[in-house]
Amino acid sequence: MKSPVQDSHLALRDKLLRDNFTLAETLLCCILILCSLAVLYPGQPRSNWLLCFFFIIGALTPVLLKTHEVTHPFFIDKLWSRFGLLIAPFLLLQFTYIIGLFQAPLVSVLLEETTYRQLVPINIFQPTSTEPNSTWIALLGFGCIYAISLTVLIIPKSIAYFERVLPWFCLIASLIAVFGYMQKIGGHDAPFYAREHPSDDYFSIFAYDGHWAAYALLWMTACFGFTFLTLAYAKNITFSKTMAPWYLSGALLLGYSGFFVQSRFSSSLLLLYFSIFATLFTLSYLKRPIARALKIKVGIASTLLIALPAGVALQRLMQPHPFDSTAVGLRQAAYRMFLDNPLFGWGMDAFTHLSQFYQSDLLLSQSHERAFSDILQMLAEFGLVGSIPIILLFLWQLLRYFRGPNAQVLPNLLLAACFGIVLLSFVDSPFMSPAVFMSFLILFFSALRWTELSRASVDVVDTDTVVVTNSNLRKVPFYTGPKKEAFK
Repeated sequence: MKSPVQDSHLALRDKLLRDNFTLAETLLCCILILCSLAVLYPGQPRSNWLLCFFFIIGALTPVLLKTHEVTHPFFIDKLWSRFGLLIAPFLLLQFTYIIGLFQAPLVSVLLEETTYRQLVPINIFQPTSTEPNSTWIALLGFGCIYAISLTVLIIPKSIAYFERVLPWFCLIASLIAVFGYMQKIGGHDAPFYAREHPSDDYFSIFAYDGHWAAYALLWMTACFGFTFLTLAYAKNITFSKTMAPWYLSGALLLGYSGFFVQSRFSSSLLLLYFSIFATLFTLSYLKRPIARALKIKVGIASTLLIALPAGVALQRLMQPHPFDSTAVGLRQAAYRMFLDNPLFGWGMDAFTHLSQFYQSDLLLSQSHERAFSDILQMLAEFGLVGSIPIILLFLWQLLRYFRGPNAQVLPNLLLAACFGIVLLSFVDSPFMSPAVFMSFLILFFSALRWTELSRASVDVVDTDTVVVTNSNLRKVPFYTGPKKEAFK
């Protein structure tokens, strides 16, 4: 991945900083890979065992940051204040959840030896927690996933860190795609270890193939990004002798899995993104000094590979889906829940327990976990007080990103993938999956950190500009006593 041309312009000090991980960087790499494997817990993506695992790992985040502060070769200013500011929305949700324990919207009513659940009036100016006995672990688990992913924005000290770590996640996603293809070719509706889980839209180990499509979109974009990066580093090297074909193969595996996804919007977005990025790659590749006959062959093959998914995606978008009426009804129920409690919302996972009181009679009062709109479900469960700080935090990070030069291709592609997931969250529920949620945060924060490191040298990227260093922070001997100078 490293370019010989770039190496020739680097001093020995810069090469050592680039190629040697600190202890905190090594621990972060191990934790991210371990979490990326654990988050793919088969059959039950929101298992209590899985969420407890993230709670334990997330509780060690301060230890990881302290290790980073001690082992970093340069001074780090405002480490804890920055982390505290970025983690504040999660702490706010925890605070409102604790206060909401004193107000429960559901009560049990015994009628003719049968227990019913009744929705009682609440004070909308006080937070609410619905079924706290079963929802606290989900709130803590997802919050700890956010805390773990947040360290990606703080700890890495060089771009080479992402060049060496992120490809492993691309490999994991590609292997999951291969497993999904084998499952479909074998004619199995679910993996052999998950036959007892009632779901008819499995892909690989994902119980809901819409979540797989969102997960594949994120890492497919990362594969395309590394393909462009490899070509930029190896301008004078034959394409087949670089890592680009491997990244391109991973992108092809992930992108074409959209043909097997039943979820209309998720599969369409995955196929469209593949067509767009494949087009950009083809145009970039044809600019390389290659034979004319090879250019013609590449152009014809690329046209077929690009036109097929684009056509299928447009066809699916225009064709109505049998589940559309149910999805619309669930979104309307989430919107009604938000209108009834707009400030603080109903609490984590409240839609699962309260949607029956707000949904249309056509849905037969069935219980649903997803509102098929993460945005509406977030507003219904966290209200304006919980949702606005989260939105402002990400907008603030994006504003810092766009305030400077953004010539790097890979960070721009990663943010484009994250933007696609945000669009998808209006009509589907990608963030309900811990795998998608964590992948989104890792790529989002990686793009931001990559850009920070590309704009400043490693010794000043996390340091404020100080003209005179305070004497308490100096690490060299100095004399502060009275001076005895003699003048002639």
